[in-house]
Amino acid sequence: EDVAVPAAAQIAVVTLAVLATTLLGRAWAARSGLQGRLGQGALTAALPGGVVVGVLAVVAGLVEGWPVLPFVVAVLALALVLRTSGRVTAASADLVLVLAWLVVVLRLLATEAGAPLLSAEHVAVVGPAVLPLLLPAALVLGLVLAERLLVRGDGLGRVVLVWSLPVVALLAVPDGWWAVGAIALLAAWATWRRVDPAVVRGLGGGLDVAAGAAPLLALAAAPDLLDGPAILLVAAGLVLAATPLARGWLRRPGGPDLWSWWWGAVGLLTLLATAAGTVEGWLTEGEWWPRAAVPVGVLLLLGALVTGPLPRVWTVGGATPGGWW
Repeated sequence: EDVAVPAAAQIAVVTLAVLATTLLGRAWAARSGLQGRLGQGALTAALPGGVVVGVLAVVAGLVEGWPVLPFVVAVLALALVLRTSGRVTAASADLVLVLAWLVVVLRLLATEAGAPLLSAEHVAVVGPAVLPLLLPAALVLGLVLAERLLVRGDGLGRVVLVWSLPVVALLAVPDGWWAVGAIALLAAWATWRRVDPAVVRGLGGGLDVAAGAAPLLALAAAPDLLDGPAILLVAAGLVLAATPLARGWLRRPGGPDLWSWWWGAVGLLTLLATAAGTVEGWLTEGEWWPRAAVPVGVLLLLGALVTGPLPRVWTVGGATPGGWW
């Protein structure tokens, strides 16, 4: 019976063995003699072996309720077997790899506390402390995959992946500090990568969307961690930090002036938030922290305005009333 219905964890180990064999076969295939013949044989058997192991993984998953760790390992390992076998085109294999990552994201999104981690009979389960780590970890894995695919060249897989990253970041917003860290990494990566015209070719603005939305998503993940005055100061700090970008640093030649618009829109919203904090009575609070948040936030915005990309007349016109306030 144990042989007829193998455990999901056992199948995950088998998929890793198939992947290791395929990688070894790819390394040996170009050699002469016995190693070359063994390498070619391993690559020839990779796809049929992957299909057989995939069917066993589905059977084991249905029986055991799709344990999280074996599911993730099996899906990603089988996609990598397809990619490294060399028996399909690189563009098709990349698309399958991206779809496998999306399947993993969906599985992690559906994971609840108490879900089996290794098998239905194993005592290890997904605890409440692990849940906030799952989607941010998947987002970081997606960034690693995107870095590989963007450098490699064209293909539908890279387009699907780049547009999926901000969506996964949005889904990860409730996950606290783990989400803030992963989304901040997405913001830095997309800001850096969108500068290269060769990299963004054919992405349809996906990197622009990721770069512009990620800082706001990181800020949206913070309200459960920080209070209102702290959120205000973080937002003002983001506007000040984006000032060099608004002035043209890391601007893509011939690309949209993303950061000037981002700087102006987020700066205006932050200014309105300082006014709302004033109306809420932060300046008259008994504690020093809320009372200091509004003037410090205004000073940060003034610094961004003075050093920003606006013409001098607009800078003076905006800084003067702000300074008096």
